[in-house]
Amino acid sequence: MENQTAAKLNIIFIGNFTYPHGMAGTKRIQHLIDGLKEFDDINIKVIILRQSSSENITSGYYKNIPYETVMPDLVRMKFLFLAPVFFIKAKTTINKAFDSKKKNILFVYGTPTIDNFIVIRTARKLGYKIIFDIVEDDDLAAKITKSYYHMINNFFIRYMIKQIKNLADGIV
Repeated sequence: MENQTAAKLNIIFIGNFTYPHGMAGTKRIQHLIDGLKEFDDINIKVIILRQSSSENITSGYYKNIPYETVMPDLVRMKFLFLAPVFFIKAKTTINKAFDSKKKNILFVYGTPTIDNFIVIRTARKLGYKIIFDIVEDDDLAAKITKSYYHMINNFFIRYMIKQIKNLADGIV
C-alpha cells in the first residue's frame, strides 16, 4: 500500500473503461499506474464512471491501487432514467477523492463526454489539474453506430473538443 502521509501528488484516473481487466484503454491506464506507483510520494486511485459488473468486480483493489465504479450496469435507457442520480454520485465520488493537502490531478481517459463533463467541471472547481488522454477517434465510432445516444454524444464531443483549452491543463 502506498505511503499516504508522505504523498505530494494525488492522481485520480477516470473514464469509461473496464477495470481492472479489460482491453486497450485498461492496459494503457494500467501501464501508467504501474510506472507511477513506484514513487512513494504519489497516491493513485481509479474511478470508473460506468462498467458492467459481469466483466469485473466493480470496486476494490488491483495491484494495491484502489478503484471504484460510480454506477455499474448503467446502460441505454437505464442511463436516461438514472442520469441525475449518476451525476450526483459522480460529483460525490470526485469530491471524496480530492485531498486538500496534496496537488490533485484528474487524468481523464478520453475526451469530454456527456458522462464525464460534470465530473470534470466539479474537479476543476475543486482545484484539480485536468489532463486528457485522447486516444479514440469518436468520429469513426459515430459512423459505425447509428444509435441516437452516440450521435448526441459525438455532437457534444465535437463541441467540447473546440473548448478543451478551457478545461485542460494538459493533453496527451
